[in-house]
Amino acid sequence: MPADSPPKADSPQTVEQLVAAIRGKDENARTAAWFAAGPVGAAAVGPLAALMGDADREVARAGRNGLLRIVRHAGRDGAQAQRQAVEAQLLAVLKSGAPAGGGAAGGAAAGGGGAAGGGGASGGGAAGGEKAMSPACRSHILWMLSEAGSDACVPAVAAWLADKDCREAARAALERIGTRPALAALKAALVTAEEDYKPALAASLRACGQAADGVPRVTLTPCRATSVKEVQP
Repeated sequence: MPADSPPKADSPQTVEQLVAAIRGKDENARTAAWFAAGPVGAAAVGPLAALMGDADREVARAGRNGLLRIVRHAGRDGAQAQRQAVEAQLLAVLKSGAPAGGGAAGGAAAGGGGAAGGGGASGGGAAGGEKAMSPACRSHILWMLSEAGSDACVPAVAAWLADKDCREAARAALERIGTRPALAALKAALVTAEEDYKPALAASLRACGQAADGVPRVTLTPCRATSVKEVQP
């Protein structure tokens, strides 16, 4: 086996086995567990989101990597039901600011609620749960929604455009989703955003082929005195 190949994990894993291996002291078992996490599915989203905030950096990193494997596994062609279940769980985590379900049983139950139920995160996204999620972890969740999310997640993601710690992740996620609702959310945010953040929102809109009249392009703004003029299209 090549040195850079992950060790093989016994398959299939349960949520409990996955979490135990990631929390364990065996580094090879931890790597094998997160690398094979994809098929575990939506039931593991909440527990792995909890591990992302672990004080042990290696455990936190493995939790994030395992969650990303699940997101990408669910996003494959022909796995619409799995993608919707994972999206619903990510939205539940984003809404509460803490893991949804708290374990395999709770995660599976919430996963069955579908993306529409998770979409309610937009109303209370900024309100933390019993255990506040760090901005870094929340930003990872926002980015994962850009991979597994549908239009149903747009309101919940857009709600974080008002949060200075997470707005960049939310903006990038909406740009990456790139659907009409996502672009509409970016346009709405452009109207109410602080002046110093409008160029970033405008850049996302322009990257998606949308106009953002009246907002300067920061990359074309000279940082030193110059006589060079911007070429008009």
